[in-house]
Amino acid sequence: MKKISSILKGLVLLMALSSYVSAEYHTWCWSDESCINWDEEVTLLNSNAYFDEEENAWKLNIKGWIYENDVYVREVKYLSFITLLQLVVGPIGEEPPFLRERVYPFLVDNESRERITVLLNGKKYKMNPSNGNGLFDGVITLSDSEVQSMKDSNGNINYKLAVPYFENRAFRGKVKVVEPEGTMVISDIDDTIKISEVYLGNTELIRNTFLKEVEIADGMQTLFQEFEANNDNVTFHYVSGSPLQLYDFIHTLLDDNGFKEGSIHLKGLRLNPLSSELYDFIDPDSTYVHKMATIGNMMEKNPNKQFILVGDTGEKDPEVYGKLLELYPAQIKSIYLRNVTGE
Repeated sequence: MKKISSILKGLVLLMALSSYVSAEYHTWCWSDESCINWDEEVTLLNSNAYFDEEENAWKLNIKGWIYENDVYVREVKYLSFITLLQLVVGPIGEEPPFLRERVYPFLVDNESRERITVLLNGKKYKMNPSNGNGLFDGVITLSDSEVQSMKDSNGNINYKLAVPYFENRAFRGKVKVVEPEGTMVISDIDDTIKISEVYLGNTELIRNTFLKEVEIADGMQTLFQEFEANNDNVTFHYVSGSPLQLYDFIHTLLDDNGFKEGSIHLKGLRLNPLSSELYDFIDPDSTYVHKMATIGNMMEKNPNKQFILVGDTGEKDPEVYGKLLELYPAQIKSIYLRNVTGE
């Protein structure tokens, strides 16, 4: 635990100092478009659309992450990160070819209070300002006829950010239309889909996250294929205690290994000692709270859906799924747990 504390403190100091190294150049906007600086990036997160029976309308949940990604400052941070990483796991020798790709998202600066506007079917919709984790969100309300006309053959509605005319970058996202009836598969990631060895402690988790090739748990692709084949109108949703910075990594992992695309729900993380988000993330109960809130919200919004819950015995899944079964017994079709601890 002392080693973990050392690397965490080092990263926090590194991120705090970076604010003094990185110069800010602001893009000025006088319109209702998204104001994205030249050194900022936006990741639009796969999310869901639900039918609200009370309003007789669809609710499209838009979610994204905005952050500063100064490549020069990032390289300075990277060298420091490698030094801190070796304090935890020991000498790493030759760097794995994928290490930079996995580390870089942890070295960016989350951007708070940013104004984001979404462009959908020719109309502009303002999102809520980004929070301390760089996360922004919003809800777009559409009629059933609008949704049916917009969704593609995969059941997705595609959108993009509204940006000034001189912005030569395009930021695109998608929302999955979740029909009122059918089955939703909710799955954990670490030690459920990929081997992370969370139950062996933080050192092994860090080593598996940054230094090892991805290893998929035996039989999981087959199991998910059976879910799709044996249930009607199936959608997939991935809920994990992993930090938001691993979003692209997890998205690629699922895609490359034949798992059905779906919404991905991770925990926000801000490496700032003055921010409550940092302490919220490392709280021992934070994963339980995150999963209960996320999955419980899905069940509340989809009262006519059946749910299949998939997890493992290594962290909080038995407690989370047990509580959900107590609260929503009629909606839970089955629960699957990989036994990674020998219990």
